[in-house]
Amino acid sequence: MKQFDQEQVRRIWQRVQSGAAYEPTKAAESKAGSGWNLRELIAYEMMEKESFLFLAKGLGGKNAAILRQMAKQAQANSAILRGIGSMMEGSTPKVRLPKFTALSMGTLLRRSYGQTLQLMAEYEKRASDPQFGSVFQQLKEQKQNHCRVLLALLGSFPSK
Repeated sequence: MKQFDQEQVRRIWQRVQSGAAYEPTKAAESKAGSGWNLRELIAYEMMEKESFLFLAKGLGGKNAAILRQMAKQAQANSAILRGIGSMMEGSTPKVRLPKFTALSMGTLLRRSYGQTLQLMAEYEKRASDPQFGSVFQQLKEQKQNHCRVLLALLGSFPSK
């Protein structure tokens, strides 16, 4: 699979997203080549969980079951990332989330796709980590699948 650079992902995300969203802190961005810290990755996973659950309620049917499963995966991913943080830092990272704002289904699908794409790129960067690389590789592959599902949902969603 083609590797995404952070600037390319940022441009794509800005195109597909509307409204304010959680952004990585400037401190995390300024770390040379290290990308986001674990707290930011955990926050994105937790936000994805909330978004997927909200979408599941609004879309219903088979799509709802798929989105609920994706929400469970995002919840499990945040636990995995907390475990990595515990191993690296000796304590579980604490994360505060911005309040979830309900959006239109189309907007939320686009925003979720952008956030999932960003997570995929961040996990891809970490896939070469000697201690946790295989875990990040699996998370990246899961995000690829989530991107496919979100695009399919967006493609079947009525456009304006």
